Amino acid sequence: MNNRRLKFALHEYGIDPGRIENLVLLRPRDGEFDGLIRAKTCVLTGFRPDFDLFAISGFRLVNSGMFDAALVCVPRARQAALALIAQAVSLVPPGAPVLLDGQKTDGIESL
Repeated sequence: MNNRRLKFALHEYGIDPGRIENLVLLRPRDGEFDGLIRAKTCVLTGFRPDFDLFAISGFRLVNSGMFDAALVCVPRARQAALALIAQAVSLVPPGAPVLLDGQKTDGIESL
């Protein structure tokens, strides 16, 4: 998901992207988020090559904390996707947005 798609998704649900000061991306893949403001975006990933690339790119890297919103990059494995969604819900306050991004071939529509 690029910055434009993220802003569109937030707008569709009536969420002002300017009010999100602390966004967490769960399991993003390299090159998908070049347009995001790095100072406002944290990355949570267990895949070392992605971790290194996001660190070099200037994103904040975290293991825990509370965030204004979460964006889950849905993997193909359904159980892994559900675990990431549950993790995302635990990282934001009640009522905060948890967005899902993924491909049709990875099962995003059923989630």
